[in-house]
Amino acid sequence: MGAKTEILAFAAGDITDVLRRPGASDPAAAEELVRRLAPGWQVETAEGESLAEATYPPRDTVYVLSVPGLDLVCGLSFLRGGGSSLPEHVLSEGAGRRIVYHRMHSGTDGVEIALWNQGALVRAIGINGVQGVVEDVGDRLPFEEPFWAGQRPHEPERFIVGAGPSPFPTPFHPLTFGNEAVRALFGFTVEGRRAPDDVDPWAVHLRGFRVTDPDAPALAEQQAQMREVMARMTRTSYRMEKAPDGRIVIVPSEPSDLPARAATDSGGPANV
Repeated sequence: MGAKTEILAFAAGDITDVLRRPGASDPAAAEELVRRLAPGWQVETAEGESLAEATYPPRDTVYVLSVPGLDLVCGLSFLRGGGSSLPEHVLSEGAGRRIVYHRMHSGTDGVEIALWNQGALVRAIGINGVQGVVEDVGDRLPFEEPFWAGQRPHEPERFIVGAGPSPFPTPFHPLTFGNEAVRALFGFTVEGRRAPDDVDPWAVHLRGFRVTDPDAPALAEQQAQMREVMARMTRTSYRMEKAPDGRIVIVPSEPSDLPARAATDSGGPANV
């Protein structure tokens, strides 16, 4: 799974209903929203993108939909804090509205979800692939129940020879959980088959902005830091083979230094 998201929404009504008929995003309102959320950052207009491609933009890019009833932001590199700890100025932006925060990354098998209603935190859940649940506040949302009840198990042994039982400390794959959360909260999916009543994310266009932190380290320093981190990482590689019963299966190979080589070959930092 390669699912990644950075989504923040301020909604007066149902987000899914708005995304089904979003209309054109107000360019001035979108830019003003970015400036309020990233005070002190340099903001420049950039090319827009469809929601399907916008959920995890490059670190210096933000995509925004600003229409009646909904402000939706993709790309949260400017954000300090997450989960239930959003900065006060972000919470103030959602005064009188619902705030929905969703962050997911396949590199850590991690997902963070938080919801506020009329200024009150009603749900926050944070999960990663090593520690399991790291935050659990409020009542579970309806989409969560099948996962915690064991009805959506992760079964790697069905697809990877010698994989053994699920390595995750939760009874499900965190990214499967996170992907279903996107559908429940925003009405579409970032990975997997689209359901008949899902929002079409290709039909939703967001405005683009380039954001620059004036206090950020120089690019060369960022690249050096990322290469050092990636060089310490290893990853198991896999190959595809045909099993005796005719199934195509994935078989673990020897560990490789693919991340380190990729970071060196690219000449720049990966998006983590």
